[in-house]
Amino acid sequence: MTLNDYLVLKNRILIRKVLVATGISIILFVLLTILSYFLNLEYRVNFKIGLPWTFYYQFLVDGEVQHGTNPMNFIKDAFVTWSFSTILWLILKRKK
Repeated sequence: MTLNDYLVLKNRILIRKVLVATGISIILFVLLTILSYFLNLEYRVNFKIGLPWTFYYQFLVDGEVQHGTNPMNFIKDAFVTWSFSTILWLILKRKK
């Protein structure tokens, strides 16, 4: 095995690890979003979705339900979840 073959193999392994970690982070993000919804379920009309930043909110004003989104908070939530889970996955799967 040449040095070039070795480096290609190492890169493939790293890419596979990052893709697996990305899949795990997507699952984690969805679970956290569902969890944040159920944590606010007692309010029924007034609730927020997103951990740690709220990216969807709904509230009642003068008998009418209003809602809104914050795309930047959605991106921040997704990035933090992806970063955390990818770093944790790479640390746990690192060869010893």
